[in-house]
Amino acid sequence: MSRPRLGVVLTELGLVSEIWALRQAQAFETFEPVFFGWSAQAGGWHEASGIETRFFDTPFARPVTPLVRLGWRLGAPGAILPPRAWRRDVAETLRGARLDGVLCHFAWNAIPVAEALRAEKIPLAAQVHGRDVSMFLRNRAYRAALRRTLPRLRFVAAVGGFQIETLRPFGLPAAHAVIPCGAPLEKFAARPLPERAEGEALRLISVGRLSEEKGVRETLEAARRVAARMPVAWTCIGGGPLAEALTGEAEAAEREAGGRLSVRLTGPLPPEQVAEALARSHVFTQHSRPAQGWIEGFGGSLTEAGAAGLPLVASRLGGI
Repeated sequence: MSRPRLGVVLTELGLVSEIWALRQAQAFETFEPVFFGWSAQAGGWHEASGIETRFFDTPFARPVTPLVRLGWRLGAPGAILPPRAWRRDVAETLRGARLDGVLCHFAWNAIPVAEALRAEKIPLAAQVHGRDVSMFLRNRAYRAALRRTLPRLRFVAAVGGFQIETLRPFGLPAAHAVIPCGAPLEKFAARPLPERAEGEALRLISVGRLSEEKGVRETLEAARRVAARMPVAWTCIGGGPLAEALTGEAEAAEREAGGRLSVRLTGPLPPEQVAEALARSHVFTQHSRPAQGWIEGFGGSLTEAGAAGLPLVASRLGGI
């Protein structure tokens, strides 16, 4: 007997930072997932997933023109909503897949899909995460579009209670729940953790985007301070806008520590190598911080490190 087909909508398929979407889809027992997106990352996880994948032909977002900026300032939802032709393309693409339901990850994807499906009978759900219910809420037009969208949703899932409380003033549907992101135990809990010998360097590890909001500079400073008391080796996995600056700052911190601090910036790694690096570490650290209205939605890397058995040191912020 065939399972009901569930369309899973993301803006860009295959992003390493959104591997949780693949894990969730692979864990579905009731539904047969079908991925939809406006674009894809070359070599991304969707290519080898074995899950049917389709793309919308129209762009995701309107060009940022002076008229659109004015709409943002005035709080006009039309400045966020897709043009009619774009909505028609989204509806036709979803309809052509013979779906029984649609799940949009991130509120910003639910907004255009809800508009496209206004005349359709396909039930629509959304799962909210981080930027979509923090940083984006600074835009008046986005807030207006969100208020217009939420009552049309059959169900809303959030990765944390922080997001649920944030959405209540916007007309959160009665059917909602907190469903945290998970981590596959067969991948991350498969290896025993090392015991730290006396005098051995404390092996810290962080996994995430190298950006201001992830607090990587704060983590480097923490490692530098701890190195004044014991040897420290910090492994930092991920890429982002601070990669070049952090490299220079890490080299300076190593020189200042006089051999008591070593920093290894690996760049992005596939999940298998992340799991191996976690299994060689002693403590996981994540100094997420507010940045330009953004609040940490959940912290999927914390779940992976927790699955590996590591003690977690993290900011008390948002979904964390």
